[in-house]
Amino acid sequence: IVELTLTVNPAPDIADPITDFILCDDDQDGVETFDLTSKDTEIINGVPNVTIDYFNNFADADGNVNPILDPVNYVSAGGEAIFVRVESTVTGCYSVSSFQLELYPNPGFIVPTNYILCDDEVADGFTEFDLSIKVPEISGGNPDVSISFHIDQADAEALEDLYLNVFPPDLQPFWLFGLLHQ
Repeated sequence: IVELTLTVNPAPDIADPITDFILCDDDQDGVETFDLTSKDTEIINGVPNVTIDYFNNFADADGNVNPILDPVNYVSAGGEAIFVRVESTVTGCYSVSSFQLELYPNPGFIVPTNYILCDDEVADGFTEFDLSIKVPEISGGNPDVSISFHIDQADAEALEDLYLNVFPPDLQPFWLFGLLHQ
């Protein structure tokens, strides 16, 4: 009789489920470039000493063959599953999971008509504009779209310096940039 010690090493405890990766089709060409590695922190869930590889199907991920060669610049039309293999560099044990790539069309918008008001009771050439009354016109009545207003395009893209409903009279005349979210 020979004494034998069996050791079972755990597979990496990765996020389950992994959230879907959603992008908007910025140029309406039906594809976008996904940086799959931007999901790494979520996936590894704080587990140290692991490698992460991405695959197009479960069999490849499980067999560790045919990884996606450039996960930073993965071009997709969305609607596909990406499989991720997380392997311990200490034990060689691994876990496989997946998430969906989704590509949404940019929300349509309508260029609003000019917003013109008469001067208020103080005849100084300025008045308050309630921007919220233009939202239904810009969104075309789409309830799945939210609109925010910003002083410049950079602030709109960064979602900074948000203007709420009433545009102060001391900043007129001024161009406003709107950002639509779906």
